[in-house]
Amino acid sequence: NGGTEVDLENTFQLCAHGGRADVVKVVTTAFCLEDAIRLVHVAKNVRLPGNPPKIILAMGAVGQISRVFNEYLTPVTHALMPGIAAPGQLSIEEIATARKMLSIRAPMKRAMYIVGHNIQVSLAPLLFNTAFKYLHFEHEAKIFETKDDASLDSILKLFKSPGFGGACISAPFKTEVLPLLTDMSKCAREIGAVNSVAVLKGEEKEGAGGRKRMIGGGLYGHNTDWSSFYKKLRTERVGTRGATAIVVGSCGTARAACYALLTYGYSRGSVVVYDPTNHKQAEQVANHFKCEVRGKIDDMRNVNVIIASFRKFGSKQMENFIIPQPVIQQGPLVIDSRYFPLHTRLEDQAAVYGCNTLRGLDLLILQSIEQLKMWVGVKHWAMVESAAPVIDRAVRHLFYEKFVLNAAKKDSSDYSNKKLLK
Repeated sequence: NGGTEVDLENTFQLCAHGGRADVVKVVTTAFCLEDAIRLVHVAKNVRLPGNPPKIILAMGAVGQISRVFNEYLTPVTHALMPGIAAPGQLSIEEIATARKMLSIRAPMKRAMYIVGHNIQVSLAPLLFNTAFKYLHFEHEAKIFETKDDASLDSILKLFKSPGFGGACISAPFKTEVLPLLTDMSKCAREIGAVNSVAVLKGEEKEGAGGRKRMIGGGLYGHNTDWSSFYKKLRTERVGTRGATAIVVGSCGTARAACYALLTYGYSRGSVVVYDPTNHKQAEQVANHFKCEVRGKIDDMRNVNVIIASFRKFGSKQMENFIIPQPVIQQGPLVIDSRYFPLHTRLEDQAAVYGCNTLRGLDLLILQSIEQLKMWVGVKHWAMVESAAPVIDRAVRHLFYEKFVLNAAKKDSSDYSNKKLLK
């Protein structure tokens, strides 16, 4: 049963190897509930050199409570397994249910918002709520749509509202919300735009006269757009020597695309910003990164990447955008940051010319996984990372149901109605 508390403390110290151990694992057999509780108590209070993470398991049915309290690499079983691998082993669902009942490690319920203009067709709420459900968090993602592009008053009220847990920032507010933030990550500061906002936890400290006051807190801004572009460039093993990349658009996502290309290895002179609808704003983006800006791209050579980063929703001027023929014929990798509509003219054009294409859905999933990590806190990063493949498959299925099947049903219904009218 592990012995007394002193015996258990000695065992932990022995396993720590004077600070040389990366992880300390102590396994005992519980003959009664007190054996398991004693192990949990010692693990929580013992101070080990190097402060390594601890894995604690009290084997047997009466020791299951140790698995509920264990906070690092808890072994689990699954309902589809023919049997358990060790006495007292539980499934993820069983552990999550017990932790929820006992309020162990469960983050306080918060509302996460997708903030933007004209974003009613956004897939983000479905994505985040699917992830929260799978991870057994009670958070809820909601749409917060502003009435106009200019006003930040309603967003500031939202950030200060009770229960606010974070926000996914969409166009046109990726640069506009910066003055509302207390702090930003290094990449967000260098990009000059954020797509994620999290709440900084304040620290309660005792002041003069024994009165307690809150120190710190506020809002933290981060940018996960750039990392999704960067990961895709690495996955495709894009070459940079003698090559040119074009960023189409000038919104906050365009800034992230420029940052990703420069971080990946493109020189500043080989990254070109091009926005046929707003050349002045394109100049601002190019100046920010000391890149090139062009009003026309027809005569460009050695183009191997094109990132279309204009607003995802409601940008009527860009819906019919295509690349000039002399450029698309060079066969560049085409990344379209939009996932709606299902097929864009740009994607169709790239397919005709045999270009490798990447859609906005891939980018959305990658950046959203990083946003989830930021929202749920460091303690739950491993859970989010391990759940990423499941979340990926679930979101793709939801996307298929919402945008593919529904579109097919609508087309079929329209066709039937036309036949009836005839």
